[in-house]
Amino acid sequence: MSIPFTRTALSLLIGVASLTAISAPAGAAMPDAPSVTVRANDLDLATGAGVAVFHDRVRRAAESVCGAYDIRDLPAAAQVAKCRKMAVEAAAPRMALAIEAAQTNRRQAANDAQPGVGMR
Repeated sequence: MSIPFTRTALSLLIGVASLTAISAPAGAAMPDAPSVTVRANDLDLATGAGVAVFHDRVRRAAESVCGAYDIRDLPAAAQVAKCRKMAVEAAAPRMALAIEAAQTNRRQAANDAQPGVGMR
């Protein structure tokens, strides 16, 4: 799974590839915009530790895509902070779907491993 981040001057598009490697075409309208891909295929999103790492990677990707600023430049700092916040917020619903899918898969695997569970 990956999350592509794309930013232009004032617009931000975020897409998340599903666990089955079918991805949404994030940034298709702006192919020349900078992007960063956040990979989560090495994480177990059914655990708190995996989710925490996933959130940290998304936060760092937003920082990378939105850029840095001179701390003395308050307007730039506000713009970068807004970009980062928008990036993380825009990714949140799709991240939640990926996490829920991993947790559902874990529950299903646990049920499948128990004899008689789900059988009548």
